[in-house]
Amino acid sequence: MQSMISPRCGWMQAANNLRSKGYFGKSSKQCRDRSEYKAKLSRWLHYLRPENKYERFSPAEEETILTSHLSQNNKWVEIAKNLPGRY
Repeated sequence: MQSMISPRCGWMQAANNLRSKGYFGKSSKQCRDRSEYKAKLSRWLHYLRPENKYERFSPAEEETILTSHLSQNNKWVEIAKNLPGRY
């Protein structure tokens, strides 16, 4: 199955592919803007948000990680929910 948007195609071709699949009204600029928006949002969430903590884990956080891992195994998304400020 071929992807609707190939990483090698340009934005105009991506917009044309979307139009041919029934997603009417998308211009190449709209496709590009959506991609840039997602990249900026990801950068904000992972790196720039002031609530994020980047220092080493405290002993209490390490204990939380270990106890959560014992009960939830490798479900790291669920474990991360117990650590406020860590993404």
